[in-house]
Amino acid sequence: MKNSVLHLLSTRLALVSFILAGLFLFAPAQSNAQTGGIDDFFTAPNIAYVPSAEATNRVQGQTMALKLLFETLNPNSVEYRNALIKYGFYVTIYEDLLAGKTTKQSLEGGLKVLGTPDSADFSKGIRVQYRTEAINLLKL
Repeated sequence: MKNSVLHLLSTRLALVSFILAGLFLFAPAQSNAQTGGIDDFFTAPNIAYVPSAEATNRVQGQTMALKLLFETLNPNSVEYRNALIKYGFYVTIYEDLLAGKTTKQSLEGGLKVLGTPDSADFSKGIRVQYRTEAINLLKL
């Protein structure tokens, strides 16, 4: 009886060991969880953008609209905090445009704001939404 139990345990142990060794040998050296990395998010797509002067006007309009929105929101609300980060996003783009950067460079500077600890609570969906809105605003 003892012999058969020990034989069964050693057989199972050997089988599990072979399976794990096989998984290790045939596993790829590197695997990516997603196709678009985090660096892709902070890089503006290579599309035609409006000239810097036009982009400055459009972004300034967005910042003014957000300032008006602040007056209607409760300063302790999540919506206010989200709008504040969105405002910082557009202000960064605006300041980069005023500094003489191209529209694409300014957009990339703004996208970096969405990677700061202040926006760490944002879901990926909100970040993608802000990014898409800005791209649509600034594309030709």
